[in-house]
Amino acid sequence: MPRRVVLLLALLSLALLLCWTLWPIQSPAPDPVWGGRRLTVWLDDLATGSSKEVREPAEEALRKIGANSLPRLLQLFRTRDTPVHRMLMRANRSQHFIHFSVQPIAAGRVRALLAFEALGEIARPALPELHRLLARHEQPEFIADAMAAIGPESVALILEAVPTVAPEKRCMLLRSAMKWPSKKAIIIPALQRSSKSRDAAERQCARESLAQYQRSVD
Repeated sequence: MPRRVVLLLALLSLALLLCWTLWPIQSPAPDPVWGGRRLTVWLDDLATGSSKEVREPAEEALRKIGANSLPRLLQLFRTRDTPVHRMLMRANRSQHFIHFSVQPIAAGRVRALLAFEALGEIARPALPELHRLLARHEQPEFIADAMAAIGPESVALILEAVPTVAPEKRCMLLRSAMKWPSKKAIIIPALQRSSKSRDAAERQCARESLAQYQRSVD
């Protein structure tokens, strides 16, 4: 038997073993259907659509699916780039007999964010879970942008998490909060605090953001 085939079989056997032991933990969230198409297909259109004729129906489908989409979207944010995930991705690329339900982590997060932007206030039930994810997520900027897309009530939650993330990420969270000028009474003090940070990059970004924000709300 050729060595390539042996290695492929060994990889598949290991993948199946890991799936047998770990898949209950990683089992996919429901993939609801609207208009005869699954949510994941609509998310693909939302992320890769090259024209509004493709994206607008996808946005409308997200709104029709509504809160039923939230478990899947939150799972896309929760999924981490683990060795098991990378191995399953390699298995999908190297053979066509068995397909594992995994996708690149970054692509999933982009799809989730675009979906939250399409949902807007419909996604309000997800705010508590997004808030829990925010402080410990490896890319909190995605979570903060998703929260800001829901409504102004997200601002206080985003600002609460700012001190808990890495200094290089704080300004990104502040910029997410800045999308709601109606909350300037709490956003401006947060920017002022960040402008006095010990981290030079955070200070610079906060000062620039503060100047920009004050011009926009005055």
